[in-house]
Parts: sequence; C-alpha cells; structure tokens
Amino acid sequence: MRVFFKHMGQANLYLKTCKLLLIEALNIPEGERLPTQRTRNAVCKGFGYNSYEDLKHFMTQNRQDAFTAPDPEDLLQAFALGFFYAIEYARQCNFQYDEDTEALSLRLAQKAYEIVTTRVLGQQVFVPSSTKQNQQNAKALSAIQEIPGGTLTTEQVAERLGISLLEVDRRREENRLLGLPDLRVPGHHYPAFQFEDSDILKKVERVLKVMEDADPRRRLSFFVSSSPVLNSRTPLEAIQGKGLLEDVLFAASLYAQQSAKR
Repeated sequence: MRVFFKHMGQANLYLKTCKLLLIEALNIPEGERLPTQRTRNAVCKGFGYNSYEDLKHFMTQNRQDAFTAPDPEDLLQAFALGFFYAIEYARQCNFQYDEDTEALSLRLAQKAYEIVTTRVLGQQVFVPSSTKQNQQNAKALSAIQEIPGGTLTTEQVAERLGISLLEVDRRREENRLLGLPDLRVPGHHYPAFQFEDSDILKKVERVLKVMEDADPRRRLSFFVSSSPVLNSRTPLEAIQGKGLLEDVLFAASLYAQQSAKR
C-alpha cells in the first residue's frame, strides 16, 4: 500500500508531524538528537516508499492532478508502520522509550492521523462524504454482521494465532488473512470461520491468493455464496467438509475473473 500526496509540501508536513511526535515520545539524552534523514526514510517506508529520495522521485515523475485521498484506515496503518520502522531505528541508536514498540507505534499513529486530518486539513475523522457513501457503509456493515460464525478483532486474531498486531496487518495485506475494514473506527473485522483450525486457515490462504485482486467484500461474498462448480454448496462449506480444495480454487478463479469484468 502506498500513500499518495498532493504535493511535496503535504508529504513534508506529514513527515514533520511524525518526527515531532517521535521526539516527544522518546527519551533522548541531553545534547543528542534524532537523525532527520534516517528517521524520515523510516517513516517513508511505512508510506510505501523505499526512502525520502524515492518519494521525491515519485512526486516529480507522476501527475498529482489525479490525486485521491487515501482511505482513512490505510492512512492510519501507514502511519503505524512508519512509526514502527522509525522506533526500531531509534532503538538501534540506543534511544529509550517507555512502551512496547507496537503499542507506541499505534498510539503515535492515531495522534498523527488526528493532527493531519482534523487540525491541519480541517477534515472530520471517519465521516462519510455523501449519502451514497452512507448507504454503501450501511450495506457493508450489514454484510459483516451476517458473517457465519461472527468476526474477530485484530487483537483477538493476534491472541488466537500468537502473533503481533502488526503481523496480523501484514498477513492481511499479503492476502493470507481475510479482513474487512471497520467503517466506524480504525480496525478490521476478521471472519471467525478462517480460524476454526490450522487446516482451514491454510485453505483460506490459498483461496485468497487466487483472488488477490478482488476487494475484501467480494472475497467474503465468494466464501458464503453457493457455487455451481461446487454442486450449489458454498466454498466455505466445501473447505469445512470433504470438498476438494482444487475445486474451490477453480471456483475462486472463475469468480475473480467475473469480478474483474464488473
């Protein structure tokens, strides 16, 4: 995921906000300072660029008149990853901090997000932009509430799998977990059916790889909708029972092709 900026002034504002929050959170010995260039590179990595120079190069090579603001959840996640990389760099420089790295990354990400969206840009946090968007959000939330077996939060998934919160996010981004954005607060809903046992989790991962270009709602719809390829069973029923995984993968491939044409 890459965060796009209207211009370098906006990008520098985001980076400066991150650095100021880092300085506030770290215990920096008197007479020392947080190196600007490497800290900036670390945050840029969270935004989807290899370095600050990579960001500048991208901005000079691409038109910004077609700029679209990032999804709130994507922006929050980018901040969290940027802070994570920057805090890890600070730790290597022997700077101290009082919180767990991941917890501190998430806390600073929320603060940075609030600063750039409410104080700087004058926007409201997670407020739909139109009646149409409201209707789409309501429909999406309804679908989430009807997921067979319910859903788990990021924290619950991390606890169940014995991994970190950031690792849960990474696996979702890598199409190894199915997660749907929560449209009310930062976070995702993870259908519980994929965590019934390790065998089903592996099968779900293979299916998600086939459908990596489809958005999360379409992936969910695939799992819970009957398929003629599977004798009118749903893919979820097939992977939970004795259905052949290869049949489910074939059905997923067809579904992905149909979704791409819409």
